[in-house]
Amino acid sequence: MSNAAAVALAGTRGLIPGDGDLGSAFYFISRMTIAPTDSPGMSAWRKKLFVTMARNASDPAEYFRLPEGRTVSMSGRVEL
Repeated sequence: MSNAAAVALAGTRGLIPGDGDLGSAFYFISRMTIAPTDSPGMSAWRKKLFVTMARNASDPAEYFRLPEGRTVSMSGRVEL
């Protein structure tokens, strides 16, 4: 089931307030930047591998094919 079909189904079941019009919906996504540090807890090679994998992760807006003009992206930084 596509995202649009899932939202349409939720709208017909009354789970979404309003008319459930996807043409006027806004989307909020988050993206974290992970920075390795020298703090103990995880070995250095594992930190580097984790940071590399996180950087290579696909952009959520592109993955879900969200419209650029109605997508709000918030970001943060996490030190590992």
